[in-house]
Amino acid sequence: MKNNILKIFVFYLLLSIFALNATATEPSAENVQKLNEMAKKYWNVLPSLSVSYGNQALTLAKQLKDSKQEVIALRYIGVGYMYMGNSDRALEYFFESLNIAKKIDDKEDISAALNNVAMVYDNMGMKEKSLGYYMDSLKIDRERDDQDGVAISLNNIGVVYTDLGKNAEALTHFTDALTICQKMNYKETMAMTLGNIGDVYKKMGNLDEALRYTSDGLKMSRESDNKKGIATKLKTIGEIYSKTGDYEKALPRLEESMKIAKEALLKDLIMENYKILSDIYSSMNDTGKALESFRQYSVLKDELLNKEVASKIEKSQTKYEIERREKEKELLNMELERLKMLKDSLLAGFVFILMIVYVMYRLYRIKKEAHKNIIILSKIGQEITSNLNLEMIFKTFYENISSLMVADGFGIGICNESDDCIEYKFFIEKTTRLPVFYNKIRDSGCFAGWCVKNKKEVFVKDVEKEFPKYFNIPWTRRKNEYPQSFLYLPLMAKNVVLGVLNVQSYHKNAYTSYHFNILKTLGSYLAIALDNSNAYVQIESQKGEIEKNLKIINIEKEISERLLLNILPVKVANDLKTKQKTEPEMFNDVSVFFSDIVGFTQISSMLDPKALIDELNDIYTEFDNIMERNSCERIKTIGDAYLAVCGLPVPNKNHAENIINSSVEILRYMTQRNEISDIIWEIRIGVHTGKVIAGVVGVKKYIYDVFGDTINTASRMQTNGKPMKINVSESTYNILKDRFRFIARETLSVKGKGNMNMYFLDQ
Repeated sequence: MKNNILKIFVFYLLLSIFALNATATEPSAENVQKLNEMAKKYWNVLPSLSVSYGNQALTLAKQLKDSKQEVIALRYIGVGYMYMGNSDRALEYFFESLNIAKKIDDKEDISAALNNVAMVYDNMGMKEKSLGYYMDSLKIDRERDDQDGVAISLNNIGVVYTDLGKNAEALTHFTDALTICQKMNYKETMAMTLGNIGDVYKKMGNLDEALRYTSDGLKMSRESDNKKGIATKLKTIGEIYSKTGDYEKALPRLEESMKIAKEALLKDLIMENYKILSDIYSSMNDTGKALESFRQYSVLKDELLNKEVASKIEKSQTKYEIERREKEKELLNMELERLKMLKDSLLAGFVFILMIVYVMYRLYRIKKEAHKNIIILSKIGQEITSNLNLEMIFKTFYENISSLMVADGFGIGICNESDDCIEYKFFIEKTTRLPVFYNKIRDSGCFAGWCVKNKKEVFVKDVEKEFPKYFNIPWTRRKNEYPQSFLYLPLMAKNVVLGVLNVQSYHKNAYTSYHFNILKTLGSYLAIALDNSNAYVQIESQKGEIEKNLKIINIEKEISERLLLNILPVKVANDLKTKQKTEPEMFNDVSVFFSDIVGFTQISSMLDPKALIDELNDIYTEFDNIMERNSCERIKTIGDAYLAVCGLPVPNKNHAENIINSSVEILRYMTQRNEISDIIWEIRIGVHTGKVIAGVVGVKKYIYDVFGDTINTASRMQTNGKPMKINVSESTYNILKDRFRFIARETLSVKGKGNMNMYFLDQ
């Protein structure tokens, strides 16, 4: 059955390539479109093939002077390079596509090119740059009234804003996207958008709204049966309940999320679930489950970090297979040269097609074999690193290794250097397990001992020829049938040899560099497993005392660190911890933010004390978050007044700009909060720039405070301001007048200062 399917596949592939060969020699609009369709078909399956088809289409499009198809070909080539991980080449083709689209004024292609460029920059971690291109793409989609494109662009922009910590901007874009999705009934996009909104509210600490939106998103994901969406939102809901301490509701959500994630092989999500479960069980004082969940989290984290290693194995497999067929390829190249001279001949074209099919089929087999091996390696690695029982680790290793290479002999020895020996508790020879035996590390002629002493691998293809490379004694045959090629690997952790892994064959040249690389990868997993097992045994023997001491130490450390950082800036707190003192300093370039709440006395008189404190805590917590994002430092609150600075204790050349950006974000936050809150609060903001003295005041109760005329002047700016306005002094205005728009005010008489020029920030 499989052979019949393969024959059919090859037959249709022959026809397809023959048609494309004809296309490549006959420029026409239809043929360009066919090549572009093939490029699109393979971009996420065989991106290198997509690039090849795209280049053919590009050549024909240029010959035909068909700019539209040229733009499309450039786009597909760029996407192919993006899937191949070559960001530089992808950007090169996307920008060329963008330039041509602009020349022919094709709005649809301009928007697509801008979106492609944004995706590459986003993948590269260049969020600000990505945001600009997403914005440009959104603008064009709106001009074209492309509602689907607008909704997707709004979500892309919202995600970038979320990554940048700009929650208010993220919410605005997600909300706009949600409105479009509801109007156009885009269910899957709507579910994604609701989840995104829930994530933002979770980051803002508004857990009620986070739960509401995420639950709505979960309902939509269930309707569309989106497994990843369901599992992700269940995880988020479980995390929200855990933050509120409602573990009875958190645990079933996380367990359902875990079940779906495991079925769908969503390893990142499985890892996140284990981390949350570990925190919950720790809070519930269930140490056993907490440790087990954290161990599973650590194992998955290690596995995901080792994906790069698996990729290298795939490359090694491909290289090995290609080298074995080097002569075939050389013959193919000679044949291709001959066929160039006969390209007008139908017979030559047919032979050429057969050659291409042969190469593609060989590459397909190489890729398939490499993928199979990666799956096997991942399985072995996951199984052994998730197990702490040495016997089970050894058995798992052996059961799988024979599918990857010849293993007439296979053993794992544990080192005991104090006794100068290697203990082989697990050794199999011709499928028979041998009794426990020992090798002396310093025995001459012992490869396992040489491996341990030198902390190096042993790779022998012919023992009789290669024995002198390792030992200064002659090779002696010890029995009639003996291993002739073998691999030995030291199993190391923290530069200490824990054991030896070896594989043997009774035939010469049984192993290649490909097998050696596989064994090295598996050896790294095995070393981790041995180290984990040793650590687990030690921890279990002292578990009670260690857990008790660690808990006390961590609690006390967290309390002291939290208290210190709550009253002092990080730099000052670190100075006190390392030097036991900190000196007052003069800072010449500091911008000061001062605000108070309008009508605070009247409003507070109508609230009970707890409600008042809750309101102020909610407001000032967000103020603190905004200041921190903009590299500013909150100094203190005095009743309803809030004082912050930028430029100390760490100098900052952008101090004035950072304070103004913080002020703008704070007013935006207050405006949005007032729209959904029962209590309306308005604030006045004053900003001034100048010299400030800062230092720690007191000995028993540390207070980090600021002094000087600059502080008083900032207070006067606030006093002479207006509700929901940012009033700045002339010194701040002179620094920022070229970067922000201001509205000049009439000169005002200020108590203790005389007449002063002031400016409102034009918002």
